[in-house]
Amino acid sequence: MLVDTLRHEDHFASKKWNTPVELIGTGGVGSFVADMLVRLGVGSQSPLRFYDNDRVERHNISNQNYEPSDINEKKAIALFQRYSVWGPNHQLSAHDEHATGATELSGLVFLCLDSMVSRKELVLSCANNKKVVGIIETRMDANTVISHAFNPHDELQLGAWLETWFPDELAENSMGCNGHTSIVDTVNVTAGFAVRQFVRFARQGSMHGIPNKVVFDMETLQTTRVVYWGT
Repeated sequence: MLVDTLRHEDHFASKKWNTPVELIGTGGVGSFVADMLVRLGVGSQSPLRFYDNDRVERHNISNQNYEPSDINEKKAIALFQRYSVWGPNHQLSAHDEHATGATELSGLVFLCLDSMVSRKELVLSCANNKKVVGIIETRMDANTVISHAFNPHDELQLGAWLETWFPDELAENSMGCNGHTSIVDTVNVTAGFAVRQFVRFARQGSMHGIPNKVVFDMETLQTTRVVYWGT
């Protein structure tokens, strides 16, 4: 089955997107980001890579983009097997590994991880890697969505992101893709914000003018904070 992107080519020109996309973490948020990217046509003209070394567990089915038949399968591989049949020319790949600062990355990097330590390691690695053009990083708990989009080579934006960082032990709910409390509606909204930032980046080729930090409250259904980190 081929993905027909006709209805959203004006929104996201998949046939013109030729930059690799690295999706690090395919748990709660990451698994839904993967679905949205494939449906947009990402991976048809350039690589779309999934990184995760976890297996699908029974409790993941309620809040992650997996089916009961995926239980015990490696997450990245399960997604690859599902989406690789969507188009014979898709440049999808699955990496059954925990991405680190030593992982060779390029293009646009999504960070959908549980560990704040791992996020910082990867962000600093990307800051020293000219092949990386931007980072989109997500956090969430049951009622709060946070999505960051920034250029790691911009000192102001990198510094602003580092100010948002905190050690894992200070997080009540990990504020990650797969914290202690993870509700599927919040997970989907978090993924949606991240993918919308990606689409805006794709339209203009830079982080200029894109909200670098968005905070959304699921209880009040209001965006409580939008921040731009310089120009």
